[in-house]
Amino acid sequence: PDYQFVDGGVLEYIGIKMAIDAGADNILAILLSPQKDDQTIKPQFTNLMQILGETVDIVVSDVGKNDLKLTEHYNAALQYIASVKNKMTMDGIPANKIEEYFTLADNNIFQNKKPINLIKIFPSKPLGGGPGGLNFDPDEMKGMLAKGQIALQDVASNVDFNSFIV
Repeated sequence: PDYQFVDGGVLEYIGIKMAIDAGADNILAILLSPQKDDQTIKPQFTNLMQILGETVDIVVSDVGKNDLKLTEHYNAALQYIASVKNKMTMDGIPANKIEEYFTLADNNIFQNKKPINLIKIFPSKPLGGGPGGLNFDPDEMKGMLAKGQIALQDVASNVDFNSFIV
């Protein structure tokens, strides 16, 4: 009775950093918000619950985008390091010397890492389901699932999912 528990998915609902820290090379990220901001005109919010629901939607969408940016920046840094190493090789610096330059005593998050293969699945339109997708109406949930299946089909034709099997 002295404790309350809440879903931490609002802070990091994709979990990409956790996957990278665990050594994942391939990440399939399934997001519940469209890649582009919803441009539909919102109704006027007339009570605190509507405002709170819209706030949760905005926060969750922003958290997801930030989780993706982390991986994109990580990959960009690794690609930059690889380019610098290649340029050093072209200038005649021996491979062992190059590795010595890029091997640091402290915890270097880029050491011996390669870019992450990140596959993103977004719905094309908001899924619905009320604030935060928390309306548990069976018919509405079936519609949300159908939108998710369409998003998966759009991506699946271009992805070799066998590379994700460990």
